[in-house]
Amino acid sequence: GGLYTGREAAGELGIEMNKATIAIQGFGNAGQFAATLAESLCGCKKVVAVSDTKGGIYKSDGIDAKAVIEHKKKTGSVIDCPGTKPISNEDLLELNVDILVPAALENVITDKNAAKIKARVVAELANRPTTSCSRTTCTSSRTCSATQAA
Repeated sequence: GGLYTGREAAGELGIEMNKATIAIQGFGNAGQFAATLAESLCGCKKVVAVSDTKGGIYKSDGIDAKAVIEHKKKTGSVIDCPGTKPISNEDLLELNVDILVPAALENVITDKNAAKIKARVVAELANRPTTSCSRTTCTSSRTCSATQAA
């Protein structure tokens, strides 16, 4: 559901999904599905960053989601996936991407970091990844929060 609402929000903002960049905070079940379905459902070719509890990875020209999933199965984490650079969860959230997908923890976007969020769309897959104060900050800037109905 979150990818559908994110896709629709992106369309309303004039973002072409086949050119969109995506960062996914949380590469468990929801995040892995988001990465693989972004291409098949939305036509997105560039997931540029993902993270899990141990750290994050970044590649400006796009990450191969299937390779990262296999790497995580073997090692227990996305970190040190070949061909990628390390990135912190904080830096991932603040990347200049078209779509940010919080897919792990509650309250990762707060009043302390909301003004630093550069993504045009926040497609919420986690349970309450944004606080009410951060939603006000994001929506008063240029960021659209796309939440799925509970």
